[in-house]
Amino acid sequence: MASDILAFVTRTALVAWIVACSAGRGAGADLNRDAGDILSTRCLSCHGPSVRVAGLDLSSRAAALKGGSQGSVFNATNPVDSLLLQRVIRNQMPPASPLSAAEKDTLKRWIESGAAWGDNVGERRAGPQWWSLQSLRTVTPPVPANIPDGWSQSPIDRFILTKLRQSGLEPSKPAGPRELIRRVTFDVTGLPPTPDEVDAFVKDPSPAAYEKLVDGLLASPRYGERWGRHWLDVARFSESEGFERDVVREHAWRYRDYVIHSLNQDKPYIDFAREQLAGDVLEHVTHESIAATGFLVSGPTDAVGLTSAVPREREAVREDQLEEMVSAVSQTFLGLTTNCARCHDHKFDPIPQKDYYRFKAAFAGVWQPVQDRESIELLPGGRALRTPEEQAAFDTSAAFLRDRIETIEAELARLHRNARGKILEQRGYRWPATVPKPASQWTFDADARDQTGSLHGLITGNAQVADGCLKPLGTKEGVRVPTAKLDREIKEKTLEAWIRVRKKPEKSTTILVLQNNSGYRGAAFDGIQYNGPKKRWENYSTAGFRNTQWEAPEENTEPGDQLQIAITYGADGTITAYRNGKPHGKPFHGEPGNPSSELQTYLPQDAIAMLTTNQSLNLDEARIYAAALTPQQIADSYNAGAPSVPREESAAAMTPQDRDHTAKLDAELATLRTSQAEQAKPDRAFAADVLPPGVTHLLRRGDVSMKGEVLAPAGLSAIRGLSPDLNLAVDASDQQRRRNDGARRLTTF
Repeated sequence: MASDILAFVTRTALVAWIVACSAGRGAGADLNRDAGDILSTRCLSCHGPSVRVAGLDLSSRAAALKGGSQGSVFNATNPVDSLLLQRVIRNQMPPASPLSAAEKDTLKRWIESGAAWGDNVGERRAGPQWWSLQSLRTVTPPVPANIPDGWSQSPIDRFILTKLRQSGLEPSKPAGPRELIRRVTFDVTGLPPTPDEVDAFVKDPSPAAYEKLVDGLLASPRYGERWGRHWLDVARFSESEGFERDVVREHAWRYRDYVIHSLNQDKPYIDFAREQLAGDVLEHVTHESIAATGFLVSGPTDAVGLTSAVPREREAVREDQLEEMVSAVSQTFLGLTTNCARCHDHKFDPIPQKDYYRFKAAFAGVWQPVQDRESIELLPGGRALRTPEEQAAFDTSAAFLRDRIETIEAELARLHRNARGKILEQRGYRWPATVPKPASQWTFDADARDQTGSLHGLITGNAQVADGCLKPLGTKEGVRVPTAKLDREIKEKTLEAWIRVRKKPEKSTTILVLQNNSGYRGAAFDGIQYNGPKKRWENYSTAGFRNTQWEAPEENTEPGDQLQIAITYGADGTITAYRNGKPHGKPFHGEPGNPSSELQTYLPQDAIAMLTTNQSLNLDEARIYAAALTPQQIADSYNAGAPSVPREESAAAMTPQDRDHTAKLDAELATLRTSQAEQAKPDRAFAADVLPPGVTHLLRRGDVSMKGEVLAPAGLSAIRGLSPDLNLAVDASDQQRRRNDGARRLTTF
């Protein structure tokens, strides 16, 4: 790969030199041609025969004299008053990048001279035969006469010498050894040679001294660090996400190190390219090839836009993200601004709009990795560096542990629930006949399992069930325990929480929340919340839309108290709070026609409950009813109470056989949880995360609300020698799309 890089640098220098030599023009350049160049390069993209913004076409004198929607743009009587010139002088046209003073002067003199159109005026648009779109071919280098001794080291030198002589120039004299070692050391490593290295090179009479010096520099780790920076610029590498949050990407450094390591290992360019486009879906996946896909996701992340409450905005931001990805891929590996065809056919290259969307479809399943895909924050995360074989082995082991833990927890819950029932019967407790059974109920006597439904709490290492309640583990201030997803739709409802007060609360905290996951910042949620600054209980709702009328008194609880807080949500949108069986504060009444203030619907396989506890307020019991309870039912529930049966008490009430069985299950469960915690934590990289790509529509004018035909993933028809069609279905997998389209096509070209 070192030779590839050096050849690239040489060729780039040669092209720059040739362009500089051929681009110069004499002082007597033709005014009409100068003006024609300005029209062609700065005006016709919007005011040409194929676009005609405002009805204006400047591609010919006849078309220009017709003018546009604002009339003629030329004033034959007084050329200085011409609308065209006035718009240009005021920097109104071109709107994105006004003309320079020299260009304005050229147009002014051209109009004053009569505005004659040269034969060079026309849309500068490349066709399929454009030289840069052709496949590489073998070219025989020229053989100039009298090549200086020792000067020509490669065929490229003969091209340079030929061009030099065409310009009346000869090669510079060879540099002395002291200058040469400084130049090449700076070029390859970015650092100066040491005095000892300079002395050793100056004193080395061997003809191979220079070659040995270069080999040593290329073998230095500094070579990859120096030249990797240039590739990282092309890859728009960044260690933070940009936009208003600009959160640090903790695992982005692995892609940087991949680039440096690839250069230092002299990796073949074709492998280097393929790994960055599809390293996670190639036939042979490694940790390094997964990290290589950091190229695809190194662009900025508008996490706020991606989690907008407005679905159309989320979709538009995602389209922007994919355009940025397409731009990086096509400009880096093809030298084409394919992204310019998002809204219309490319104005300069032979890339139709349809090609953009077919090409984009190849990367539609690629996302930047985040810590929690369902969170409204989408904080930068890292993809696990596991090969498919390692992932399969991990999934098998994790599934075994998860299933066995679930089985044991269910059996333990059954044993404790049976014992709890007997204890409550002995105490004379009866569920109030007027109150329906809750859809979900968490008693926290033995665990965080749902006693009447399937919303089992998922306790992490920060929470614990102890003393018959849910509480933080150790000194942790507050913890949130999510549940499994709903298995039914819930509209009318009642949230009821029994709270054990440890100390007077000072900060705001939620206690029991029901929330949809879909919709991100627009996702509906309702819950019981203690408002710290206002020292009162209120409904916790989406953007505060459903608690604006709350007028509850301040909480005056004391440590040791047990509180019942319940909130009902009626079919008409009325929300009513209760404290210890009595109405609390002023009910909220929704506004007809305002969806945000109406009764919210919580969806199956989407919504979850969130159980929260902290050092001030422990959760004794929580209930969700699939109905808005009446005031009498709330009072009856409060009067019946929420009896607590600590785990130790229920164990003591079991038969000896059940108690022994429970002890064995507890021991096995502890061992399994230890094994689960000790499962190898993978290294991570900020690399391509994969989600189902879905189908791709052509978007008219690039607008997400103007969906056109469904397109299958494909390459670019502008690339010569390869058919753009890949015979993939519109719903092909991400692996098929990137392995076949991205990696194979781009590197073959």
